[in-house]
Amino acid sequence: RVELWPPDLAEGTAASRRGPVMEIALQQVTYIVKGSNEAAPDQIAQPADIGVARESCTLTMVQRLEPQVVLRFDSPIARDRAYTCLRIFQMSVDQGPEGPGGQSPNFGST
Repeated sequence: RVELWPPDLAEGTAASRRGPVMEIALQQVTYIVKGSNEAAPDQIAQPADIGVARESCTLTMVQRLEPQVVLRFDSPIARDRAYTCLRIFQMSVDQGPEGPGGQSPNFGST
């Protein structure tokens, strides 16, 4: 799962003990695209369609049953790194065994 935390959250503060703002199960993510999801998914990643500087720093996670999540980064490089990591995590989750509710089972537990 992916946890989203507020930016610049110092460890040990009251806000950090409350937990993440949002949790996203990667098993429920249909696709991850660079840019926003205002166009069709196959058109989002096309550089000619982006056109706006802000779009080059945006990443969209589209979920099966939940609303999409749009993440904005400080730079296109940071967005590209996040995209690569999330795709790798998503591919590893897709290949792993799933238990009820899309969660991986705990092997060896009784």
